[in-house]
Amino acid sequence: MKIGFDPLMHPSDKSYATRLAELLARYAPEHEYTCDARRLSECDLYHGIRRLRSAEKGDPKQVVVLFDLNFLRHPAMWPLPERWLRVRAIRTGCLRADCVVTVRAEYKRELTRRLRLDERKIRVLPSLGVLTEHEHGSPCAEEKIRRKYMLPNRFLLMVGTNEPGHHQKTVIDGMIGAGGDFNLVICGRRTAYADQLLAYVRENHLATKVSFVYEPGPADLEAIYGMACGLLYLPDKDVSPLPVVGGLRHGLPMLLSDVPLNRETAGDAALYANPASVDGVARSVRRLLHDDALRQELCARASVQAGHYSAPALARELEELYAAL
Repeated sequence: MKIGFDPLMHPSDKSYATRLAELLARYAPEHEYTCDARRLSECDLYHGIRRLRSAEKGDPKQVVVLFDLNFLRHPAMWPLPERWLRVRAIRTGCLRADCVVTVRAEYKRELTRRLRLDERKIRVLPSLGVLTEHEHGSPCAEEKIRRKYMLPNRFLLMVGTNEPGHHQKTVIDGMIGAGGDFNLVICGRRTAYADQLLAYVRENHLATKVSFVYEPGPADLEAIYGMACGLLYLPDKDVSPLPVVGGLRHGLPMLLSDVPLNRETAGDAALYANPASVDGVARSVRRLLHDDALRQELCARASVQAGHYSAPALARELEELYAAL
């Protein structure tokens, strides 16, 4: 089968189609793949963000992918005439396509409800961006990173932008109430709010319990994941699945904010809490640290859930989709 990818498949990443073709060529080499826009009409199947204009008999089967629904969720981003044209073009393209692929189950529900698409032609597949796989570091490499950032031997890792909406202060307040009975490592970009957090930690005599790591490189962050005994990720709205996928890949017990994206990504492989509740977060953290049976169960579930975000799994699902069409 000859499969063609729209070179502009992902608006913010011009290499997306090329990387997807390389992934499939690695795991499904029996097919031919191209990202050449001039050859798309010659293919047996086309995969892109827009439907091919031609509608002649013998045209390739067409898979249209939608990465976000901003045109529906944030109408103020466009003038009314432009938004009307955008919605009309996308709905027409989706109706005429043989299959619509989106990256979230919530998007599937919205497309069914708001654009009246047949849910049977919508498939939910993870984005290529969450499939970045790294080999786990050796103990020697991890010890080097531990010394580089002066990290404790056992700690909970908190990942996210250092801003009020990620609730680092909620966790620190829980530590104060618990007498600082665990170590916390906060990873994220250095911001004015991060400096406020550091001052707050010092005021409450927790400087030896809370460490800040600002913008570690991918290899360093991967090593820090490997050393952590649990992950905390508590944004008060849908932000990104990447920190959660990182925790799943390392088999970490996790405490996540109870928002749709986190639940969709982690499933039953995590504890969930209202991130604004100091008492609720503190109770969940204590369970995560001290309930050994729960920790083992969450670790086992995380390893299973991580399989959904592997490159071979995505390649297998895409190959099955293409074959069905």
